[in-house]
Amino acid sequence: MPWAFPMMPFLNTKGTILNTYVGVAKKISKTLCVSLDYLVSEQDDLEVVDVDMLNRVKGIQRLNNDYRSTINKIIDAFIGDTKTKKAYAS
Repeated sequence: MPWAFPMMPFLNTKGTILNTYVGVAKKISKTLCVSLDYLVSEQDDLEVVDVDMLNRVKGIQRLNNDYRSTINKIIDAFIGDTKTKKAYAS
């Protein structure tokens, strides 16, 4: 884990110090509206994830099948409409 390297001196101390650093990193990622893996990754090609949208999807997954089906149909309609508008705009 390359991102853990700066924390190596703290691995032999109490876990609370390491947990503090992880907690701070979580707060920073939440403030910046990016995922924690995006924040600590050394890859340049990572895509910023919309955390609010991700939380919505998680909420949708907890709904019953009828509600999920309805929401998926609405989303598909909006996506199809957007694609059609872009195709005719070109």
